[in-house]
Amino acid sequence: NLSEKQVIKLQLSKEFFDQNSQEAATGASVKVTASDGKTYNFTDLDNNGEYTWSDSVLVHLGIDYSLEINYNGQTYTSTSMANPVPVIDSLNFTFTAAGVGSPTGVYSAEFFATDIPNRQDFYRARVFRNGELDTRKGGIVVTVDGAFGAGNDGLQFIFPIRVGLNDREAPYQLGEVVKFELMSINKEVYFFFNQVASQINNGGLFAVPPSNVRTNIVSSSTESAKKAIGMFSVLMVSSFEKTVAE
Repeated sequence: NLSEKQVIKLQLSKEFFDQNSQEAATGASVKVTASDGKTYNFTDLDNNGEYTWSDSVLVHLGIDYSLEINYNGQTYTSTSMANPVPVIDSLNFTFTAAGVGSPTGVYSAEFFATDIPNRQDFYRARVFRNGELDTRKGGIVVTVDGAFGAGNDGLQFIFPIRVGLNDREAPYQLGEVVKFELMSINKEVYFFFNQVASQINNGGLFAVPPSNVRTNIVSSSTESAKKAIGMFSVLMVSSFEKTVAE
């Protein structure tokens, strides 16, 4: 629901141990149709598999959005709804004095928000540091009603979620600009991110064989080679930006 470029990325899958970059799926027809009757045509202007639309705000609260992709004679479809998102009330920093491992003292961030009452909601939280999105393995934080499960309806987000995006290995310093975003997601997207986190952190003594994560993309073909893997999602976003200061 932001007035910025919207992107649908299409790539061809590859073998798990293939070290080459994925090949872009170019030449597709990509459109999104809203339940209010509007149609948004996405175009691959740079011929790199990134289909974009940027005329105005696309996503509006309570509207269903249907994706349709036509590629190499096959049709791929999906749907997603724009759910409400709470306002981030504030973003605070806590200073920890210098000590072992932190000779200059460090700051940690904590955001505050209250879950929307009388409904089950799914959210993703993410953070930008000096304009750069945090893409660490630990940077995937998803939540149900502001907690790790049911029972927190209409209440403030719990402490582990509020501080879950801090980078313990590289804490914030004075003068850094920090922006937290809270995004409303659908239940299937919540489980998608949980599976993604499990796969990218899958290792060590108890590692299990890797597997594809869930998808909400439906193919018109019954051939397994022409199925799709991925996730289509529309989001409502709230944000709060603040500079680390004494």
